[in-house]
Amino acid sequence: MCDWMQGLVVWDMALLCEAAGWLPMLATVFAVLVIALSIFWAFRRRVPMAQAVGAALVSLAAILLATATGLPVLQPLGDPPPGGRVAVLIDASESVRRDGDGAVNDAREIVASRLQDIAESLPEEADWRGSVRAFGATTRSISADTSLSDLPASIRSADLGALANTSNLARAVEAGMADIADGPGAGMIFLISDGLETDGDILAAAETAAQSGVAIHTLGVGSLQPAMGLLSHNIGPDQAIGRPAVLRATLQGGGVLRWGINGLAEPERDVADAGRPMAVRIPVEFPERGLNFVDLGFSQGKGEPLRTEHVYTLVRGPARALVFGGASWVDGADPARFLIERASPGDDVDFGTYDVVVIDGLEPINFPSGTDQRLSEAAAGGVGLFLVNGPLRGNREDQQRLADWEETVLGEVLPVNSDPALYIRQPPKRDLLIIIDTSGSMGPYMSVAREAANKVIDAVRPQDSLTIVSFSSGAGLAFTASSMPPSEVARARRAIADLSVGGDTMIEAAINQARLLRGNNCALFIIGDGGYERDQIKGRPICFTTAIGVANEPLPGIDTNWGEQVPIRTATQLGRIEFKAFKPEPREEFWRDGPLEVIPADEVSHFEMRLPVGGIALSYPRPESSHLSIMADPPRAPVLAFRREPKLTSLKTGVFLGSVPIGLPVGPQGWASTVLDELAAWDDPERFDIDLSLSGEDLKVRITPLGGGPVPARISVAILLPDGSSTGLSMRAQDAFGAFEGIGRISLSNTTMRGNLMVDLGNGEVQEIPIRLPARSRENWNPASTQEAFGFGVNNLLLSEIRAASGGIDLAVAVPDLMRARAELRPVPLWPWFAGLAAALFAGSLFLGGVRR
Repeated sequence: MCDWMQGLVVWDMALLCEAAGWLPMLATVFAVLVIALSIFWAFRRRVPMAQAVGAALVSLAAILLATATGLPVLQPLGDPPPGGRVAVLIDASESVRRDGDGAVNDAREIVASRLQDIAESLPEEADWRGSVRAFGATTRSISADTSLSDLPASIRSADLGALANTSNLARAVEAGMADIADGPGAGMIFLISDGLETDGDILAAAETAAQSGVAIHTLGVGSLQPAMGLLSHNIGPDQAIGRPAVLRATLQGGGVLRWGINGLAEPERDVADAGRPMAVRIPVEFPERGLNFVDLGFSQGKGEPLRTEHVYTLVRGPARALVFGGASWVDGADPARFLIERASPGDDVDFGTYDVVVIDGLEPINFPSGTDQRLSEAAAGGVGLFLVNGPLRGNREDQQRLADWEETVLGEVLPVNSDPALYIRQPPKRDLLIIIDTSGSMGPYMSVAREAANKVIDAVRPQDSLTIVSFSSGAGLAFTASSMPPSEVARARRAIADLSVGGDTMIEAAINQARLLRGNNCALFIIGDGGYERDQIKGRPICFTTAIGVANEPLPGIDTNWGEQVPIRTATQLGRIEFKAFKPEPREEFWRDGPLEVIPADEVSHFEMRLPVGGIALSYPRPESSHLSIMADPPRAPVLAFRREPKLTSLKTGVFLGSVPIGLPVGPQGWASTVLDELAAWDDPERFDIDLSLSGEDLKVRITPLGGGPVPARISVAILLPDGSSTGLSMRAQDAFGAFEGIGRISLSNTTMRGNLMVDLGNGEVQEIPIRLPARSRENWNPASTQEAFGFGVNNLLLSEIRAASGGIDLAVAVPDLMRARAELRPVPLWPWFAGLAAALFAGSLFLGGVRR
């Protein structure tokens, strides 16, 4: 049927049929039979309208399907636009340029001369443009898009940049094709290369180019000898902390071999010229876990460039904890997971090589000057810091040891603050809960209760959180917000105004809500008439509690030992009242004697301490503190607290405000193991296999999840640096089951850095793997390449295959004719639309019942 419509012109496009023969003819016969049977069935019997429409749809579907078998297309009429684009691709890899850029520059001159001759011979209406790209593993533009007459100058002057350590000709051709696709359609690729491809499939890319009518013209250029110096290197993908390992390397020629672990140089070694490639073995031992690197450099003589590599390996093993002071409790940590090392304050140690640093009962003055700064830098690099105040120093009116640490640079990152003046002047975020009685007995008092609730809301700050719970026969959530900007304040007031009265007085359900608020920065307000039995209240909230009795009587059963009772009868009385919850009295003592019972500030806690504490230094928790344990009796000051810096999540600190009791549970689930687990990054070293390579400042990471859990559908990876900045890596799933690969670029500093590789599985699980990053090199160095180290000369066979696959020529012997590479007006296929519409019509006919019989 397609033949019947061939030649039809629509919008300056002619309909053509690309298929002919027995299949379109058979489809036409089939369509005719379907139409005939549908007409016969519809007229032989009087069928309902729906079935008649269904029969018509079947017929129309048969016509469209028969037409689609002819592969109809719309061919644009007229002449294609003149002109096109030229993509010049220059191989910037090591195997081409290790002798210097002289041969490459000669090749660039040949290509530039060829294009200059072509540009001079083109007619004026032929609008040709082009650009230049350099390539290795990736491709980058090294010239602006310019006219063909100006392109030779760009070829001659473009900067190829540093040596690339691999070659991907296929990716370069794909980039050239993308440039050509931005033009009118015609195009040519000029390729300068040695044909030594280490990645990709260039012949497949050449065939794709040929299908678009783009020829690849080549000019072979290469080095005259294999690489000298450091040719290759290898170390196992993972090692164990403190165990001997071997770094293997291959050298060509004589010189000086230099190496070091994580930027710390070892004694260099002189290597004699053996006249052939020589293998060397370098014993190494990694002192810290995580992603460690070995610097490996080889210089062949004075004035020669230092060829340097940073070779990464993943080091597994127990977390290292460095302990100062008594800290006998640390010995209860699981030895399979934690390696405990002890030191004296005057010892010269590198804090950055540990996972956790514990200081128990010591003061800043016990350490050399600058120790606080070194600890701060180590913490910023991901080293957990735990400070234990120890026993009473002096008397209860004296500032304690932890207060001295707060006055150092570490004060800003600790989870508590001992300065009462600062707490009074600028209290941290408060969590507020208003419980208001709405039972039937509150009828005469409800207006006063609403005024009391609004009095509390008057004192709420934007950074505070607020929850309002009403209770009668049960408890109901009337309002909640994590912060209180003006819009939320207005909403809270509307919630108070909308409360209705009725039902019994069952306060216990509301008190259970109050038990969810814990800690030193929460405040509970209970507003009611006291119309309930005292023994209803079985729970004891641990926040500062204000009981407002609107029947001018104290509320029964409410524990206000840490709080106050405020009986009122009229709203006028509220104007003279200042709630103590918002006017805390400054502490005059900085120590509380024990024994003190300790309770967790969260209902569920891994840090439960069933033994009493002999005494604690009084302090206030900072807003970001977490896993809080507090005194059971008011004032409920913190005993144990942790903090994670919001802008630098790898910075974690913890404090214990007294002396850790003797006799706490030990082993894998013991108190010491739980505390060190909280502070040490990378709590599951067996979760991933990680391969990382660094070339200059370009990173490549491959991560394979291990274990019996489900393989994640995606992961995200970032490197978090000590200054709070981060570098994200674009991760993609690979063919290998469960593996992900990603690339990124990181800005190195002038010194070796410790950071954290953050691996997020998207389900709440995040692994923080310590990583060492090398200093930015100040020497003239080029990366070594295992793949291209021995490659030299020109692979003329591959270059000829590229030309044969795409219809190109050898630029060393001939000049291409750009006028033959004319753009073609590509047809627009119609047959997919016909086939799809036929399927839709047939489905509609079934729905209408047109072919039910």
